[in-house]
Formats: sequence, C-alpha cells, structure tokens
Amino acid sequence: MTILPWTEQYSVDIRKIDNQHKILLDYLNKLYDIILGETENEDIVKIIDDMTIHAISQFRSEEQLMFSTGYPKYSHHKLQHKHLIKQLGDLREKYCSDGSTELVELTNFLKDWLVDHIMGSDKSMGKFLVDYGVY
Repeated sequence: MTILPWTEQYSVDIRKIDNQHKILLDYLNKLYDIILGETENEDIVKIIDDMTIHAISQFRSEEQLMFSTGYPKYSHHKLQHKHLIKQLGDLREKYCSDGSTELVELTNFLKDWLVDHIMGSDKSMGKFLVDYGVY
C-alpha cells in the first residue's frame, strides 16, 4: 500500500530529479507499510537513516545544479533542505530515545513536506532549470 504514490503531477521535467523523488517516496511508503502492518521485521531506524542519506545526496545534487545555473531562489531552497535534514534527525532521535514519535506523525510530516516541497519549490526550480537547458 502507498501513502504517496508517484504521479506525473510531481514531475519537475528533469529525469534525474524525478528519479530521486521516486526513491524518497519509496522510503515514505515503506514506513507506511510498517504502520499498516503489511511489512514485518523492518528496521524503522534504518529506513529513516537510508532516507536521510538519500535526501542529503539528492539535495547536494539539486543545490549544485541551482548554484551552477544561478538559480535566484538558491539560498531559500537550500535552507528548506537543511531544515528537512534537521527535522529528520530530530524525529529519529526522538524515536530512538523514548519511542514517543509516532510513525503516523512521522509519515504524515514527511508526506506533507514532500508534497509541499515538490509542488512548490522543486516545480519552480525545475522550470528554471529546464528553461536554462537542463534535462
């Protein structure tokens, strides 16, 4: 089951970035499967760690593209990335320390953040990059 399936509405028209977004959605959907009890014996912390590692790599890639093309909203976009990585770390720490972070809270936060970020900041960035000649 998926909480956030990939659809073309999320496409930023840059294959590499779209593929990276699909991977983030896969991690989110793995967490959701655990909540539903459809996946057993999954290490939640490992999924969060893997998602964070992927996000850091993806964000660096996006930031390099934005910087090299002179994207005017580069600083703001980079700050959004930094905040997500911090929030993922905080939620991971909270989950590991006392289990007080509910998986539902975590997955809803990630779902909302990804949709808002992709449909807002990343769409704007994608249009700029495509107009610049990046595909």
